Amino acid sequence: MPEIPAGLAGSRADYSRFLVHLTRDDRADDSNGGTAFENFRAILDQQRILAVRPHCLHGPKIALLDKRQQRYFRTVCFTELHFLRNRR
Repeated sequence: MPEIPAGLAGSRADYSRFLVHLTRDDRADDSNGGTAFENFRAILDQQRILAVRPHCLHGPKIALLDKRQQRYFRTVCFTELHFLRNRR
């Protein structure tokens, strides 16, 4: 995996070089869904994270749009790990 340049975030305390994508059990939400572990393994095996649906408060309204319009709201969520920033 490529190293993220240390200077990218500069000296800003609110930026981290460490990103996390949390997997979840989506069997109830998706006919192709899996357990959190199965989703994690798929990410490792495929070496990619897919944006397949919207993740926001407006999901019910987005579901009313036609399929072409719904594609514009697909997203992938990440979070930062600030506590790892100064660990060595």
